[in-house]
Amino acid sequence: MFESMVELFNEGKPVDLITLQDRLREKDVPPEVSSLEFVGELIAMVPTSANIRSYANIVREKAMLRKLIRANEFGAVTYSIHCAAS
Repeated sequence: MFESMVELFNEGKPVDLITLQDRLREKDVPPEVSSLEFVGELIAMVPTSANIRSYANIVREKAMLRKLIRANEFGAVTYSIHCAAS
């Protein structure tokens, strides 16, 4: 299947449900692999660059949360050191 996707890409054709299924059928790939349902499930599971902004927002939010956690941990350590010194 991957080989067929690369071929389509190299030919400048879109790699989507219809073109991939057609290419797989041309190659006599077994029906359980070339079926519309199977190919559709695979395509639906793979993230695409079409959602890159959403993915970037998730990464940015998680990075901010990590920074807040680190700042909180630093503050707790600093506070305990200050209290121990008093």
